[in-house]
Amino acid sequence: MSKITLKDIAEHIGVSITTVSRVLNGQAEEHRIKKETEEAVMQAAKELGFTPYKSIFKPLQVRSKTIGMIIPDISHYFLSNLARTIRLEAHKANYSVVICDSREDTQTEKESIDLLLSHNVDGIIILPVGKESKHIQDVYNRGVPLVAADRVMPGLECPSVGIDNYEGAKEAMDYLLDMGHEQIACIQRLPHAWINNERVRAYRDALQERNIPIDDSLIIGDRFGQKNGYLEGKLLLTRTNRPTAIFALSHLITLGVLRVFREEGLHIPDDVSLVSFDDIPFSEYFSKQVTTLQQPVEEMGLMAVNLLMEQINSRERKDPVQIRLRTTFIKRESVIRPQKGQEKYHVPK
Repeated sequence: MSKITLKDIAEHIGVSITTVSRVLNGQAEEHRIKKETEEAVMQAAKELGFTPYKSIFKPLQVRSKTIGMIIPDISHYFLSNLARTIRLEAHKANYSVVICDSREDTQTEKESIDLLLSHNVDGIIILPVGKESKHIQDVYNRGVPLVAADRVMPGLECPSVGIDNYEGAKEAMDYLLDMGHEQIACIQRLPHAWINNERVRAYRDALQERNIPIDDSLIIGDRFGQKNGYLEGKLLLTRTNRPTAIFALSHLITLGVLRVFREEGLHIPDDVSLVSFDDIPFSEYFSKQVTTLQQPVEEMGLMAVNLLMEQINSRERKDPVQIRLRTTFIKRESVIRPQKGQEKYHVPK
C-alpha cells in the first residue's frame, strides 16, 4: 500500500493541500481555518491512515502548557506511583497534567484520548489497557506528541518506555523451580491483555525448559485487583493436590492471596511459597516479607516525560525511541523448598 499524502487528504474532502498542511501542523487557528474544516481534515487523516513527516509543532505562544495522561486504574499502587512521578517531572518543565482513568476499558481509553485532544493538550502519555493499539497508533500518526508507558505492545510504533515483562517473570519462575517447586499456580491479571500474556508465556516456557508438564488448571484468574487473588486463593485451597507455590502476577492479587491465608490460619512460606510481580506497599510490616519483582517506577516516569518533551519541542518527527527497562528480583522470606507431603494439605476446620 502506497503512503497517504497531503494531496490524498485534500482530494478526499475537497480542500487545498495548503489547508491540510496548516491543520496537520497545528496552524488552523493562526490561519483562521474554520473549525468544521479542521475537524474534517483530522478525521480524513485518521480514516486514511496518514503518517505525517513532521510532528504537529505548536509555537510557544499557542501551547497550552498541559499534557494529558491516561492511566488504567488510578487506585493501583504501582500505576498511581508512576502517575505521580510523571506529574512531578512534568511540573519541573512547567507543565500541568490532566489525568484520565480508563478503568481498564479500551472504549473509555479511546474516549479519554478524544477528550484530552479537545482540551488542546500539547501531548499525551498513555498507559494503555493493553488489548488494542490501533487507536493509539492513529493518534501518533496524526502528528500528536505521544508516549506509551508501562504496557507497550508489539507493533505499536511510537516513542515508548516499559519493562521486559517476559524476562522478569522468567527470572521469578526459574527461582521457584531452582528451589524445587514444580506444582506452581499462576494467578494472572486480565487474560488476553499483552502484558499478562507475556508473563504467562514466561511461566509456560520456564516449565517446558525443565520438562515439567504444564497443568492449565493452575493458570487461573480473570481480572485485576485483590478480589481476584482472594477468590482464586480460596479455590486453590480446595484442591486435593494443592500447589506448593503461587506466582501472583500483580501486587493486588498478592494482597488477596495473603488475606486468604490469614483467614485460614495458614502461613507463608511454611504452607505455600509465594512470589509477587510488583512490589507490595508497606511490605516491611508483614511478618514474612514477600519475594518480588520490583519495577523501576521513577526511571520509567522520568523517561516518559523526557520522550514527550522532545517531541513537543521538535519541529521534525524523528524515528520513535523505544526503551525497555529491567525489573529487579528481590529475594525475601516468602519462598522455601517444598516440604514432603505438603501437596496433600487440606484446609483446616
